[in-house]
Amino acid sequence: MRRLLEFHRSPNSVKVRIALEFKGLEYETEEMFSADREPIAQWTFGRATLLGDAAHPMLQYLAQGACMALEDAVTLGEALRANGNDIARAFDLYQRSRVTRTARVVLMAREMGRIYHAQGVERLVRNDLWKGRTPERFYDAIEWLYGWKVENCLAA
Repeated sequence: MRRLLEFHRSPNSVKVRIALEFKGLEYETEEMFSADREPIAQWTFGRATLLGDAAHPMLQYLAQGACMALEDAVTLGEALRANGNDIARAFDLYQRSRVTRTARVVLMAREMGRIYHAQGVERLVRNDLWKGRTPERFYDAIEWLYGWKVENCLAA
């Protein structure tokens, strides 16, 4: 049995080449895996709604994919509670409460990938901007991300 698994990484995707040979059968494929898509404004379609990666796939550079899915689940639960389990009203409130925040995370993750993988003059500029910055200053810039609270998760 022969196995080959290769990964080719770029800032926005992972290319995987898989070749398997087992009992005379061969399978070979190349696929691109990307977790990046432009944010969308509509997640709800009748009595179905999206959450997590189905609603807002994102690149890994902020390590927030699972966090956003958990926030989605909590927010959806809160929206159902606030609307007496009226699904249509709860889905609307959930969507209004989450689209802007998750779009910001998607776009920021994309930008952080660009910054982390900067080359040439862009890398020099990045390094100069970050030089001498205390850890607290890094966290101040993303306080909005880590300051999420269930008490204020629903849109007004």
